[in-house]
Amino acid sequence: MTTQPPIDSECTDQSTKDASRHTRDNTVTPTDPHVTIEDMPIHPSERKNRQHTHNTNVTPIGRKSGATSLPQTSEQSLPSSRPVVVAATQKSGSNTSSSKNLRVPLSILDLSPKSEGSSRKDALDASLELAKVADRNGYARYWMAEHHGSMAFMSSATALLLARAAEHTERVRIGAGGVMLPNHTPLMVAEYYGTLATLYGDRIDLGLGRAPGTDPITASTLRRGSAELDDFSRDVTELKSYLADFSEDEAPPTLSGAEAAVLGIPYRPQVQRRHVRAIPGEGTKVPLWMLSSSAAGAHVAAELGMPYSFASHFAPSAMEKALQTYRDNYQGDSPWALRKEPYVMAGVQVMVAPTREEAEYLASSGRQLRSDIRRGVPSELKPPQKDMHDTRPDLRLVDASGSPSFEIVGTPQDVVAGLEALVNFWEMDELIVITWAYDPKMRERSYELLAQAWNG
Repeated sequence: MTTQPPIDSECTDQSTKDASRHTRDNTVTPTDPHVTIEDMPIHPSERKNRQHTHNTNVTPIGRKSGATSLPQTSEQSLPSSRPVVVAATQKSGSNTSSSKNLRVPLSILDLSPKSEGSSRKDALDASLELAKVADRNGYARYWMAEHHGSMAFMSSATALLLARAAEHTERVRIGAGGVMLPNHTPLMVAEYYGTLATLYGDRIDLGLGRAPGTDPITASTLRRGSAELDDFSRDVTELKSYLADFSEDEAPPTLSGAEAAVLGIPYRPQVQRRHVRAIPGEGTKVPLWMLSSSAAGAHVAAELGMPYSFASHFAPSAMEKALQTYRDNYQGDSPWALRKEPYVMAGVQVMVAPTREEAEYLASSGRQLRSDIRRGVPSELKPPQKDMHDTRPDLRLVDASGSPSFEIVGTPQDVVAGLEALVNFWEMDELIVITWAYDPKMRERSYELLAQAWNG
């Protein structure tokens, strides 16, 4: 599948965090014919308690403004097999207010999906409007995923689109979810995102992945470098060094070839440069995240002490192993560690509408697109259709291995209950939600309804 995801808030009181963890017996179960939870794995009750030291520089959904917030720079096991597919998991109208203050932050992942009959500019403009929705409605982050050569997703030049989003927002964190690092040199990435941080301050995140985000031919044209774990780990470390503070005591200022080029003269410095510098970029300490859909990326995140975002919305069968690898091998005391404690965010596909029937109807556009992609058919978001599962059983959300994925469709109360079940079951620190709708206004409404319900 060509889509690669993604492609910080916290609670310092462990008893508060523990209060949000439930055993399988306490997990919300279906009480309505339209409500289904399939293939629920065994709950990790045997896992030893983890100590969380949460902080964020945002006021996330569901958290009081006085709550401790998550650092953006330095400082920043598992269930058995078969992840869960969640449709609506609670009767509409059920009271969930008792847990609203325990809820983790919600963020948004955007791929700039294009709908049939609309222009590519329309898709990019809709992404800008979605960033504004995220800013107004208390979402922790607005991230964009890198894809190349796609008919469906317009988010190829993510740094440019994120600059546009940052210019038109004030509060929400803006970030890449993520940059496929083998497609780029670490220095260029440091300069791009360091420039964003220089312009917009401590609101920029940088998620990193190994996948190409495209087909092999396009990847070769990008002059893609090695995605082997050792090479990738070195690239991440190099990138982090460019964004760190630069000591002129260790490396005195020297003439750059850039200055000579501006004047059109030969480069003849008095002192030869021995260190590469990202300017702007150095000293910005843009927070780095690791993104992956497998245990391999989880291992790199653990070794480098990075927060971790897992693509559970399309690779659920790999989630158990990936999270266990990350949590069991986390090296918070590493000199490169960005955080002392592990921090996990997971992707969830959602659709929220006033009624379950409308939510299912609107979700059919995204299901058609996913089905077309799996079958190797170029596609865009199509108009929604009713009763599609009766004639298109292939529209069920499954990954390449046939395992069910994370999809929550229903009323605001339904979706909140489903998200809470996932958070409690997998012990998540944050969720990043993805919504595809043929009509961008329906996508905006879905996120607005979810934010209102999550806030309580």
